[in-house]
Amino acid sequence: MIGAWRSLVAHLHGVQGVGGSNPLAPTNRRRSLASLVFIGLAFAILPAEAQPGGNAGSGAAAQALAAVQAWVHGRYDNLDQVSDNERRDVPLADRHRPVHQLFVPVQVAAIPGWLVFQQASADGSLNPDLIMRLGLLQFLPDPEGRGVLQRELDFLEPASFHNAHLEPERLAALTLDAVRWDEDCDFLLEPVIGEERLYGEVREGACRMINPGTGEELFADDAVEITPDGYGFLGRFVNAAGEVIWGNASGELFRMKRVAPVPGTAGPILLVGATRGTGLELARELVARGEDVVAMVREGSDRSALDALGIPIVAGDALDPGQVSAAMSTRQYRVVVSSLGCRGCVEPPDYLGNRNLVDAALEHGRPLMVMVSTIGAADSAGAPPWITRWLLREAIELKTLAEEHLRASGLDYLIIRPGALRDGAPTGRGQLAAKPDTMGLITRSDLAMLIAEALYQPRIAGTVRAAIDPELNWPWDLFR
Repeated sequence: MIGAWRSLVAHLHGVQGVGGSNPLAPTNRRRSLASLVFIGLAFAILPAEAQPGGNAGSGAAAQALAAVQAWVHGRYDNLDQVSDNERRDVPLADRHRPVHQLFVPVQVAAIPGWLVFQQASADGSLNPDLIMRLGLLQFLPDPEGRGVLQRELDFLEPASFHNAHLEPERLAALTLDAVRWDEDCDFLLEPVIGEERLYGEVREGACRMINPGTGEELFADDAVEITPDGYGFLGRFVNAAGEVIWGNASGELFRMKRVAPVPGTAGPILLVGATRGTGLELARELVARGEDVVAMVREGSDRSALDALGIPIVAGDALDPGQVSAAMSTRQYRVVVSSLGCRGCVEPPDYLGNRNLVDAALEHGRPLMVMVSTIGAADSAGAPPWITRWLLREAIELKTLAEEHLRASGLDYLIIRPGALRDGAPTGRGQLAAKPDTMGLITRSDLAMLIAEALYQPRIAGTVRAAIDPELNWPWDLFR
């Protein structure tokens, strides 16, 4: 997106704005405010169903607005594209850098249109030190009815609005004096006939900036494409000769996919079995991503690691149906993750504990139920070597019963079966495989990352996946 490069240049050179018109300068401010007054008057005389935020009317403009309202939300990244570039050994000038983005619809009384808070960070977290840019996307009706205009509003004091989506009252109080924009850099987004897609480009030669390093005038060469679960942008500037100065040289859009809802805004996640092992690694991973996490812990368990992470605790013994039901009723959980398991326990929780969780989930909101099982359970019985099947025969039988109970419950579920587990730093090579005969090894930290990423992947519910690191060799790497 155009604003990304402008903000980057401004950050590198310590200036408030780079190129284009500055709406806070007296002349441009009058022009911009007059334009917004005109839009406000147009809203006043339009019927409610034709106004942004109201019910969709008819025609391309209403169709485009309805699509924006339905599609532009959540946490996005282009890591699949980055991996594909590396796999195909794309030339460095044509490779796409990693992009992590939040889109959060917000309401601001003093600013017209449909507004979306946007925030980009280096790693997808909410760490203020890693936030690269933020602002508002303003979607306005196209005066000619062809679609919607997308305008970028940049905060004059961006550091004051880091993670502002978590405190919507801060955004609700915004006025036009807190932002800047350039109308020449608007996109006209139009529905693509016969496809679930909006597409638009910035007017050629209209959106300009000055390269602060050379004084050369640059021109935006940019496009935006929005789909039900994706947001793409070209985001580059060229000089008068058409040479790419800022941005990717390939001409291929940065293609971001929605990978999760906005952290902290879609309901909490309940972790069961989080005081150690995989569950504790998952707790750390979700907290780092800004998720709202609660842990169910039985009395007497060591909760110090969870306390250090600032995770709220609800008391509950997974083997006690009443306690599980009470714990599940404390909040409206959107996901419950169970990593229950205990070798040598007098009464193992692998089946009974998971059965109680499933039954309580049916009573309290029917959240997505994620169960960490094991390779060897159910239809993966033939995957582990015979010695593993013999040594873990009791646990495998209990995990199989737990899987069967979950699958028969009618809940949305995700079953993840790791193979052998070891401690250690994540390798980043973890994979989820659909084939039931998959066998392998994985670190607990990589398993936690896979679970976190899988929670909100489209069409993940109702599936069973094996978790392995294909470059770790079982059993030899288990002891290294």
